[in-house]
Amino acid sequence: MSAPLDVLHEAMAADGIVFDGSLNVEADTYQRFPCLTKGDRNLDVWVYIYPSLRWAKYGVFGMLEAKSVRLSDVPLTRQDRIRMYTIQHERRIAALNARNRAVAIWDRCEAADPAHPYLVRKQLPPWYCAQLGRDLVTGVYGMDGQIMSLQRITPDGKKQFLSGAHTKGGFLPIGKPGTPTIRFCEGFATGLSIHLATDDLTIACYSAYNLPAVVKSFRGAFPDKSLIICSDRGRVGWSAARSAAKGVGGVTILSPLNPSDVRAFGISDFNDVYVNFGMEALAGQMYRHQWASE
Repeated sequence: MSAPLDVLHEAMAADGIVFDGSLNVEADTYQRFPCLTKGDRNLDVWVYIYPSLRWAKYGVFGMLEAKSVRLSDVPLTRQDRIRMYTIQHERRIAALNARNRAVAIWDRCEAADPAHPYLVRKQLPPWYCAQLGRDLVTGVYGMDGQIMSLQRITPDGKKQFLSGAHTKGGFLPIGKPGTPTIRFCEGFATGLSIHLATDDLTIACYSAYNLPAVVKSFRGAFPDKSLIICSDRGRVGWSAARSAAKGVGGVTILSPLNPSDVRAFGISDFNDVYVNFGMEALAGQMYRHQWASE
């Protein structure tokens, strides 16, 4: 089975998914693994190899569209198809149950503490989040305005979505609707930083992989708005931002812009720019450095 796994490894690596060590996957088992792609450590990768070992599917749980990989030249068997349909049905039921749990958990949350270590480290006010115990909680919303899932953020910054919930196409709106420009980014801290610097409605998509789906939905709902995608630094983030901008009349911004800042300060997103250089510097990047999408 080493040859098929090599094929699977190569396909996943092309999507920026890497693992710390070898990928050990059993056939006919839906498995999840930590995603070690920089900037997406809070996400999970799911992998399923069909019983015949001829095909596999994978994705970033709830976000990256499921992709099929041919492991051999033999077509799927009837057993393969029945098993995958069963798994898909089970996932839909789990997502519905998780959505109901998300609403119940959100109702138990309290106002976020301004002294929460994560907020202090990110130099942000306790806006657009709540708190449950020691963890911050942010909502993952759909275009219908309903909660799809939740993200919990521990004091040391570890992030986790609600188990079983769908998050693909979900987002956190930060700011008031009605601004002529809507900005998109990956994480909550980055989104709140951008909103503070611009006063624009900012949509935190939670992952680079989720940017294209969310941006497409907003373009359909708001055809006359200016859409700006604010990318994290790195190949995966930049590629996803360009993909999201293409075809919707968006503008892509790369963060941070000065390579020396990346090396000297370890900057990878716009909150890093704010923390290291201040709000004025962040606002300057927001308005001066934009590249029109192709």
